[in-house]
Amino acid sequence: MKIRQLNIVGFGKLINQHVTLSDEMTLVFGQNEAGKSTMYQFIKTILFGFPRKNVSSQSYEPKEQALYGGELTLEHPVYGEIKIRRIKTENKGKAVVILENGSQADEKFLQEMLLPLNEELFDEVFRLDQTQLQTLSNLSEENLQKQLLNIGLTGSKKLVEFQEANIKAADQLYRPRGKNPKINQQLEEYEELKRQLTQKENEEKVYQKKLFDRDNLVDEMEDLQIFLQEETQLNEKLARRIEHFDDWQRYNHLKTEEDKQDIVLDEETLSDYRKAYQKYQILDEQERRLTEEQLRHSAKTESEALAYYLNNEDRFKQFQQDRPYLEKMAQEIDVMKASQADKQAEITSLQTHLKITQIEESFYPENNGLKEIQSLAMREKSLKKHYEEQQTKEVSLLQQKESLVTADFEVSLPKKIDYRYLYGAFGFSILGLGFVLLLKMIWFGSFFCLLALGLLGYFLYQVFQKDDTTEEQSQAIALVDRELEENRNVIHTLKQEEEKINSAKQTFAGIYQFNENKQAEQWLDEMTLRERLFDMQVSTQEMIEAMAINEKYLTDYLAINDWLVDRFSMTVEEMLPKLSEVTNYIHEMQQKQQQYLLEHSDTYQVFDSLKNARQQKNKLVNQFMTRLTRYSMESFEELPAFIRKQEEQQQLKQQLEHQTRIVSANFNPNAHYELEKLKQTHTTQVEKIMELQQQLKEIQEQYDALHYDIQRMEEDGSLSELYQLEANLRGEINQTQEEWVVNKLVTTLSQDIQDVMGQEQLPQLLAICSEYFNELTLGNYKACTFVEGQLMAQHVTGKSFTLNELSTGTKDQLYMAMRLAFLTLHSEEQLSPLLIDDSWLHYDSDRKNALFNALHKLSAHVQVICFSSDQSLKEFAEQQQVSVINL
Repeated sequence: MKIRQLNIVGFGKLINQHVTLSDEMTLVFGQNEAGKSTMYQFIKTILFGFPRKNVSSQSYEPKEQALYGGELTLEHPVYGEIKIRRIKTENKGKAVVILENGSQADEKFLQEMLLPLNEELFDEVFRLDQTQLQTLSNLSEENLQKQLLNIGLTGSKKLVEFQEANIKAADQLYRPRGKNPKINQQLEEYEELKRQLTQKENEEKVYQKKLFDRDNLVDEMEDLQIFLQEETQLNEKLARRIEHFDDWQRYNHLKTEEDKQDIVLDEETLSDYRKAYQKYQILDEQERRLTEEQLRHSAKTESEALAYYLNNEDRFKQFQQDRPYLEKMAQEIDVMKASQADKQAEITSLQTHLKITQIEESFYPENNGLKEIQSLAMREKSLKKHYEEQQTKEVSLLQQKESLVTADFEVSLPKKIDYRYLYGAFGFSILGLGFVLLLKMIWFGSFFCLLALGLLGYFLYQVFQKDDTTEEQSQAIALVDRELEENRNVIHTLKQEEEKINSAKQTFAGIYQFNENKQAEQWLDEMTLRERLFDMQVSTQEMIEAMAINEKYLTDYLAINDWLVDRFSMTVEEMLPKLSEVTNYIHEMQQKQQQYLLEHSDTYQVFDSLKNARQQKNKLVNQFMTRLTRYSMESFEELPAFIRKQEEQQQLKQQLEHQTRIVSANFNPNAHYELEKLKQTHTTQVEKIMELQQQLKEIQEQYDALHYDIQRMEEDGSLSELYQLEANLRGEINQTQEEWVVNKLVTTLSQDIQDVMGQEQLPQLLAICSEYFNELTLGNYKACTFVEGQLMAQHVTGKSFTLNELSTGTKDQLYMAMRLAFLTLHSEEQLSPLLIDDSWLHYDSDRKNALFNALHKLSAHVQVICFSSDQSLKEFAEQQQVSVINL
């Protein structure tokens, strides 16, 4: 937000002052005591309220007769231009907020609008004065670094102060190797006390054993008392059950009777049945009276047929309404009978042609069955083709083998003279002679050798030619034999397939009544006729069912209207002629009725009244018949007994409810009890209680003896006092320890907050801080860095200085740079203007100008209001065309 105008009605020495502030930077100039600090307090008071009376601060209530307070005009980023008016004597000193549209809001709206800005944040972050700089000189390097970083990251040193306060408080409570902290002293005292206790307990081991035994006895007595109480209560309940067993028997009898009930009606439904029966009795009595009167008048009628018609005129009218449908049903039966005869003849013909013996069984394959038969036909046809091919091949192979065997036989026959062997013998002889002569006569011996070799060659040719011919014929015969064997294997496989096909055919023939001697392909040729037979059978069956439905309807109709059978002998078989007969009878009686009406009007009135009474009675019966049949009643005459039974059941139910309330106090209604078993259990329970009481008495005596011994051992009181001291000291240690844990947790949490903020904002903060630091130091320092956990100031020479090595003025400038960097970093939030009160009094002129330039640069992002009495700054502001307000 930005402050546009101050309208000071009365605040300290400022009376009726109107001040307009610049959106960027404004210098409020005035000598000491001119009211600069008063104007700051006015802004703070209008925003956050008047200080409480018990707060020790300067009072700014005007001494003149003027109202205490005034008005601020703000520019808010959300609500636009608003006015905040706060007068001490108006609205109990609470603010009135006037919005841009003229509407007003209260103090609560103002504080919500300013959030997260509050009075403390306003003083710590958005105010800068000389006292804040003076505290820097008293800080160590480590604390100064922490404060600078926290000011840069949070805008305030509160987090560091809060963390240091918790660290100090934790150290005052406990240090690991300390002696003076409170917990350290308490722990030493506790150790000494525990040592004394251990020594005392060792001296009194018997005492501890007795304490242990006494505690065990107490636990045992408590358990035994609880058990004894439970057993006593159980015994009392058993006694009550024995005493009130007659009530249980009565309840059990009533429950058994109720379980026998099959139908139980509520009172409202039973009342409906009573009313219906009363109405039925009235109508029945009226019908009986009118019937007697009708009989007297019927004696006067000349025709019995007319009297019958008049007595049953409603029946005849209903018959005339039903007649067209009855006639239609009877005609359909006749037509279907004729059609059935024709269909049956065709079925018989097809059945004979197809040789189907059992027409009631399956004979027409559908869907999957038909597909399987088609597949079977293809397999059978393929098998037949392959079988014929293999048989032809076998005949051919047998003929081929026969030819080879004959040829082989002719070759193997012996001849009369086989000169080949002579040539061989003669050749070997000459060869031997040649070798002999060769040794003695070379040329002559050579001739005989050549002649012998020629004869020997001819001999070998003849021998091997015969062997070759015989071997080729043997190989050919063996090849034919192998082919015959392979062919026989194929034929064997085909026969196995044929057996499978025949087995499948046998199955299908058994299911669908096919001729097993026919091929499956022939079965398929029969499908058209079988389908026709199937359709004829289905349609015939449907026709039979339809006829049965019609005949049942007509039979039921005659059963309901049995007067047609009794009076006219009507049957289903002779329905059509009897319908005509009854119709003719009705027409004849209607003519006589007209004539009779003219002659006997008083008699006809009786007939008409009787007819109306019967109609009402029939209407009542028809309306209530469904409810009667629901409970297996066929007429109203059965209703009185049913009503009496229901009334008895309701009475029984009431008695059972009453008896249930009586027995519920002592019995479980869903359980089963026997008197003898209850008495036996009661006797056993009494004995058990007596045993428990005796055990309790013995334990009590042991406890009393132990308790007496313990009291004697505790007479000195030293052990009990030590125990009390130990308990008190342990409580004090726990309480102090909790305080220490809280301080440590808060310290850790504060450090975690600083670490997280440092990781997220520190790089950007240091970059902005470096710019301001460079400008404030007139370029002597170019950057502010954070290296290995140490905040450093980098000189233009490249050398880096720790905070402890900086001069007091440079520390002030670094502090100022951090403050300005934080405001720049969070300028988009527009929480508040920056208010500065003479923070540069000890600066020389160059550093003042540098600070003023930095503030002027900051004012582009954050509204800056300076309060100063420095004349040189006023002149500098006028040169820079900064708005100046003189007080």
